[in-house]
Amino acid sequence: AHYCSSLAFRRASFMAAQARLDATKGLTESKARARAANRAAAEAEGSRAAGQLAARATGPLPQSAADLQTETTGHLLATLQMKLKELDEEVQAEERGAEELRRHLLRLQQEHAELKKERDRAAALVEGYEAGSVTFDKEYAKLMDNSDETYKMVRAKHKEAVGILQKEDTFAYHPAYKRPTDKFEAAYFTPVPLKKAEEKKNPAQAKIDRLRKQGTLSQVGSITTGAASSG
Repeated sequence: AHYCSSLAFRRASFMAAQARLDATKGLTESKARARAANRAAAEAEGSRAAGQLAARATGPLPQSAADLQTETTGHLLATLQMKLKELDEEVQAEERGAEELRRHLLRLQQEHAELKKERDRAAALVEGYEAGSVTFDKEYAKLMDNSDETYKMVRAKHKEAVGILQKEDTFAYHPAYKRPTDKFEAAYFTPVPLKKAEEKKNPAQAKIDRLRKQGTLSQVGSITTGAASSG
């Protein structure tokens, strides 16, 4: 009886130990399954993050979650890639602006060239007019000199004529007043002396000289003017 009871006790102890072993084994398997599930979820998250990064960047794709150490690193890389994209867009905008400025500068240079041609044509026209005006000024000065000399000669002849009229053997003309015995009754007249007008430079010539000093017009006209004046 004692042996049977001892055997029953051992059997009960074995069954209890087996039950505890089975329970421990089940707990270990559930933990293992949970860890495997967590690892699979982490790998899926890593693959998703790698796919998002691949859409923004070039290069080889991450193959596992180990390639991305943390989620923060993935977000940081994505942010940097976004900033680089924004910088690329800004650089492209600056390049477009620079190209527009180059086109505008080219148009300004073309306009400058056209204006320079027009200025040169106008300068040549002015030089031509001035070359013609040199001859006119020379002839006008000659005419004024002749007029002055002619007027002086007329005054001298008039004085001589009055002197002849004043002689006793002619008309005994008295210029100051008339006498009852005077036969010559014409009114007395003496041409007034006139001063020769001084030559004045016209405003147009002053503007031309100023343009020459600035270098807008050549010095050909001034040399021509000087040669004509000296001649």
